[in-house]
Amino acid sequence: MKIKGKMAKILALAGTILIGTPILITIITSIIESFSIGKIVFNYLLPMKLFPLTAMGSILLFWSSSICRYRYKVIIYSIFAQVFLLNCGMIVASLSGLASGSIEATGFVWMVTVFIIILYYVVSVDIFVLGLLLYRDLVRNQNKNSSTDEKFSK
Repeated sequence: MKIKGKMAKILALAGTILIGTPILITIITSIIESFSIGKIVFNYLLPMKLFPLTAMGSILLFWSSSICRYRYKVIIYSIFAQVFLLNCGMIVASLSGLASGSIEATGFVWMVTVFIIILYYVVSVDIFVLGLLLYRDLVRNQNKNSSTDEKFSK
C-alpha cells in the first residue's frame, strides 16, 4: 500500500506541474513581452498551443486519482470539459473562417470564440487546483497513516 501511495503522490505532483506549466509560461511571456514592447501584450492562444503538456498532466492526474480514488469523478469531468472546449473552439474558429483569416475578428462569432477560450482557461485552472488538492490529500493521508503506524508499533 505504501508503494501505491508514493506512486500516486509522484503522479499527482508531476501532473499538476505539467498542467500548470502552460499557464505559467503564458503569464511569464506576457510580462516579459509587455515590458520589452512598452504596452500590454497577452498571447491568449498559448495555453491551447501547449495542450500536449496539459494532456500529459491530465493523464497523470487521472492515473493518480484512479490509484487512490480521491477526487476521481471531478478530475474526469474536468478533463472531458477541457478537451470538449478545446475542440469546440477549434471547430467554431475553423467553420466561421476566423482560423483562416477570411473574416475579421469582430462580431458574434468572435465573441463566442473568446467565450470558449475563457471557459477553457477556467477549466485549465480548475484542473490545476484539483491537482494541488489531490496532492494535498495524498500527503495528509500519508501523514495520518504514518502517525497511526507509529502508535501501533510502540
